[in-house]
Amino acid sequence: MEGVTVIIFKAILYILDKLFFALVFIIYGIPYFFYITFFQSEKVRAEKAEKNKAKKDKKQKTNIENAFTILGIPQNSDLKTIKSTYRTLAQKYHPDHHGDAKLFIKIQKAYEELTQ
Repeated sequence: MEGVTVIIFKAILYILDKLFFALVFIIYGIPYFFYITFFQSEKVRAEKAEKNKAKKDKKQKTNIENAFTILGIPQNSDLKTIKSTYRTLAQKYHPDHHGDAKLFIKIQKAYEELTQ
């Protein structure tokens, strides 16, 4: 008889444990989800979007500056200068002509960044 009582007691504790976690989720999880989804102010969303845009713009500006540095040309260069410099460097560092493959890839990416 004691064995059955212990099993029933453990079963009740198990069920109460699961109910406790379900209640915690209902009390804290669901309201927070609805707050974030429906009630977060437009101002906060706009601020987050602006920060993300600023980061993206800063990264793009840095990429362009690095591209000019990689190609070894001034930042006020025109498209013709960029193309001729790229072709010269591409011929010099192309892996088929025993050039450095990693440097060639950097040159390619820099050219793509500047000609987008």
